[in-house]
Amino acid sequence: MKALELYPAPLSKAYFDREGSIQMPKVSGCYALCRFDGVIFYIGQAKNIQLRIKQHLNNPQKTAKTEFGTPSVVYFMEYPPEKLDSLENTWIQSYKRKHAGCLPLLNKVEAPTGI
Repeated sequence: MKALELYPAPLSKAYFDREGSIQMPKVSGCYALCRFDGVIFYIGQAKNIQLRIKQHLNNPQKTAKTEFGTPSVVYFMEYPPEKLDSLENTWIQSYKRKHAGCLPLLNKVEAPTGI
């Protein structure tokens, strides 16, 4: 599944590298780590997207090459902190519907329900 197929679609994007992380806003929101063509590897949320992406860049599990490629782009959407669980859950459930109930490759746990 590609990031732009998520609903609501995350229309902002930056490179998943040190320079790209500097360009990202220091706002709350949800994001997807993706291959260059938008294929999703990971869906997450943060109260500070810029800081969270910098943390991912220091995590070898998020930066290493996988059998499907390497995360190189971050799609993201600013969203109110109190609604992050709901949006992240919506995105993950959407992904799972398209992938026989499987989480994105780099996600390890289900998203909170936000209810």
